[in-house]
Amino acid sequence: MNQKDLFYRSYLFVIALFTLMCSGRSIAQDVAAPNIVSSGDTVVFAPDDKTVFTGDSISVEATEIVPDREPPFKTRIDYKATDSVVFNIVINRAFLYTETEVIYDDLELKAYMTEFDMITRVVHASGGRDSLDMPIGKPEFKQGSNEFTTDSMSYSIDSGKGIIHWIRTEQGEGILHASKAKRYPEGHLHIGGGKYTTCPKDHPHFFLALKEAKVIPSELVVFRHAHMVLLDVPLYLLYLPFGFFPQTDKEAVSGLIPPTIGMEISRGMSLTGGGYYFALSDYIDAQVMADIYSTGTWLSTLTTRYVKRYKYSGNLNMSTGVTVSGEKGLDQMKTRQYSMQWTHRQDPKANPYNTFQASVNYSSSTFDREFNYTNSTLLYNNQKNSSVSFSRRWPNTPFHFSTNARANQLSNGNTTIDFPNFTFRMDRIFPFRKKEAIGKPKWYEDIALQ
Repeated sequence: MNQKDLFYRSYLFVIALFTLMCSGRSIAQDVAAPNIVSSGDTVVFAPDDKTVFTGDSISVEATEIVPDREPPFKTRIDYKATDSVVFNIVINRAFLYTETEVIYDDLELKAYMTEFDMITRVVHASGGRDSLDMPIGKPEFKQGSNEFTTDSMSYSIDSGKGIIHWIRTEQGEGILHASKAKRYPEGHLHIGGGKYTTCPKDHPHFFLALKEAKVIPSELVVFRHAHMVLLDVPLYLLYLPFGFFPQTDKEAVSGLIPPTIGMEISRGMSLTGGGYYFALSDYIDAQVMADIYSTGTWLSTLTTRYVKRYKYSGNLNMSTGVTVSGEKGLDQMKTRQYSMQWTHRQDPKANPYNTFQASVNYSSSTFDREFNYTNSTLLYNNQKNSSVSFSRRWPNTPFHFSTNARANQLSNGNTTIDFPNFTFRMDRIFPFRKKEAIGKPKWYEDIALQ
């Protein structure tokens, strides 16, 4: 070894020793760092591999001085980024840029930028801005039934806890907004300064302002100290000291249906579409809904559906209410309203000899104009038709029987009912034909009756 080579190797040794002293870590600690495998745009932690790290052109493998110990992660972590992935070995952090994705066990996190601390095992995710200063790549978190979008968040892989800033999550029929939330290992969210609404806008037109709330995914949202806000105007008279909204991922479960807040020129402020859903059984369900207006107009509706496979199915919708028009004390008028729709369908496989069908549509003359004015098909329909029918066929005979009732309702309220109608029919028969024909048939054998 000449003097030049000795000087060069001594210089590299001093640089390496100085780097390790600055990082405050021992050689054994660095060698035992989480294993990383890099391929293309995807970076995967592989705890079973003995590779310390890989770069664009460097690959260093651990030797026998690496002590055997428990892998730092239960399962491997998959990384992905479309722009770049940067590893800082000195501070033990990984930086992912543009359309990043982190997958660990059942956790999936997408964001514009992701930072991963390999010592504390904490993931930091945040969104970015485009050339027009518009937000892009907001973090999207998904784990089991827990799913939400946020501006930025930090999540600990070890503990399952997280801090979330400006969260937006769908809970059942509603949407929950919050400026700050804490996530706990069981998936519960504790929030402050929240908004619960059915409006899909990022800045909802109406919402229930919540001082504090707890979200249990797929079960319920519990809150306290809440009041309504309409078009950014707080309505403190509509105050709730506490309450809850049931949530579920099941196909059918009983629970409250939150109303929609609105405003009409003629009927004033309104709460519409609120009520309760009854999951009675696998064959039938029902819901009771109510619409209430500040001028005194109201409407209640019962809707039920029923079905039995290979037998029959149908639905029934009945509504009743009162419309109030004019000024109180002057020309105010109250009009009773009602409506009924019933549809029953028999499965063709249920009974090959008996058939029952029903289609009933009947209402007061002004019902559609008062409560279905946004539906042009119903509003400009001049008549409503209803029919109920039953038919029977006797097996091994040519005889058929049917009966039906019909009703025709005009837009002015006049109704024509056609009932009863009976029909008895016999299929064509040849009474003089022999069961077993022999030879040329006689002329009278072609005589038929029907």
